[in-house]
Amino acid sequence: MSRLWGGAAVDVLLQDPRVLPCQASGGMRRVDARGASAGCPPRQVVFTVPKMLRLFFRFKRKLLNSLCLYAVSTLVKFLRTATGLELMPGVVAVIQTFGDRINFHPHIHVLVTEGGTA
Repeated sequence: MSRLWGGAAVDVLLQDPRVLPCQASGGMRRVDARGASAGCPPRQVVFTVPKMLRLFFRFKRKLLNSLCLYAVSTLVKFLRTATGLELMPGVVAVIQTFGDRINFHPHIHVLVTEGGTA
């Protein structure tokens, strides 16, 4: 069964759901108990806020916590849909509130492993 992940079609082994493809090595790697796939690099995903909505986050900073939780939840749901497995990847999310010009630009940087526990 081929699924789309990382812009390329990959084969998912159905007999062992804990084995997911690792594009870095070109082969299959076993996922460890912490949810990180050994030897596979993480991917970075950035969630941004449209300019029209940034005003709400400037004056209600507690909304940034919810934004971070929803970003991670959305990414996990996407990966589960893309692989067809109840996948839980390793995730690190960081809130950043400024842009290149030190202007107010709230966004979330998310590092996610290519594999995960299923």
